[in-house]
Amino acid sequence: HRLRVLLWQSVPPRGLVRDRSAWCDAEHSVGLVLAGVALDAVLEDEGGSPQQLLQSKVSECLLVAQYFGAMARVANLAKAPGAMRRMYLLPLLEDPNDGDLARIAAAMSLAFELAEQRGFLRFLEIRVLAASAQEDGKLRRLLARHGKLAASP
Repeated sequence: HRLRVLLWQSVPPRGLVRDRSAWCDAEHSVGLVLAGVALDAVLEDEGGSPQQLLQSKVSECLLVAQYFGAMARVANLAKAPGAMRRMYLLPLLEDPNDGDLARIAAAMSLAFELAEQRGFLRFLEIRVLAASAQEDGKLRRLLARHGKLAASP
């Protein structure tokens, strides 16, 4: 059985510039991977029913598998001597709460460890982005707790 991850390659960036004052006119292309589960649909583990606990753990496992699958795919694209691929991970949460961010940081951290065990990280430069400065601070603290935060360039 294989989990399939939605992946797009050679997509031209068509977003806004950093200050959101104009459209980006970049000429490069990027790859996009969609990874996600409905974390907000799963109630907190504390005091949840056995069914809720199971759904929560399955959601977390799926998220790890999707992040790892994305890392594996991107690393396999870069497997040329000296090749490195930059990869950005951006959690998309409608209304992020600390529990969702903690689950996402844990899933990313476990995926990093799996990718490291298989030698994929030598082909990847992974950066984690956040939708807001507040979310960025929370993600940094959570990833640091897992020992997965390097200095920013």
